[in-house]
Amino acid sequence: MKVVPLFLSSLALASAVACSVKIPKNKTVVTTPTTKAASPIAMPGDATQPEAAPAATATAPSPSAAPSVVKEDSVFRVPVGPALLISPGEGVGPVRFGAKLSTIQRLMEADCTELTEDKGMQWCRYQPHAVDFGLKNDKLVTIHVHGSEREFTPGKGLGVDNAYGVFRGAFLNKAQLGMYPKFVDQGKPLRVQKVEPGRFPTVEKHYYENMVLEYDKLKNGNVVLGGVVLTKPTKPVKSTTAPQKPKTAKKRNPKPLH
Repeated sequence: MKVVPLFLSSLALASAVACSVKIPKNKTVVTTPTTKAASPIAMPGDATQPEAAPAATATAPSPSAAPSVVKEDSVFRVPVGPALLISPGEGVGPVRFGAKLSTIQRLMEADCTELTEDKGMQWCRYQPHAVDFGLKNDKLVTIHVHGSEREFTPGKGLGVDNAYGVFRGAFLNKAQLGMYPKFVDQGKPLRVQKVEPGRFPTVEKHYYENMVLEYDKLKNGNVVLGGVVLTKPTKPVKSTTAPQKPKTAKKRNPKPLH
């Protein structure tokens, strides 16, 4: 008969607890630490063993449930191209009314995304820059700037491949696309027109001299500046961006001393 030592080290005791203890008739009892129990493993021929629970996996939304609006398509867009100051009666940035197609593409530092003709007008459209240039007789006469949630190709719907990018520009007073009407502050409009949404979600237009501001109603219900239409003036306008000549003080003839 073997005598088991009464004093076991902590390491030996832990090993003894973790190991199987053999008992008669080839039966085995296994002790495990008091942690979360592992899933039982089904053995061949053992009908009493429960089936292992499947591992939890994240389910992807179905294509029909995927959002279609621009702001929810998970694509992070950044403004590209030159900075374009919106100047009513003049143009945007270095692109001025009267410019030719070749000049527009050179100043925009890229070719047109799409070059089309519609109702006697030639349109050089830039999707990533969110601006369209309308030419007549190869001279720029109309500029259309776009905000978010506007489709590029009519009728195709919004999505990653058919949405305008981010316009890199603003007005002289820092107003820009996406702002609420009260922050745009371009003066009192000549008239205001309520409209029904069509190709764009525009619900209101504010008319100024040589400019129309389009306010869009977004999917979240907010009404913001969604577009700017600039037209070539019929008469010369005073430049708002040209550097002003410094004023010089008038020379005064000194009074003679008596």
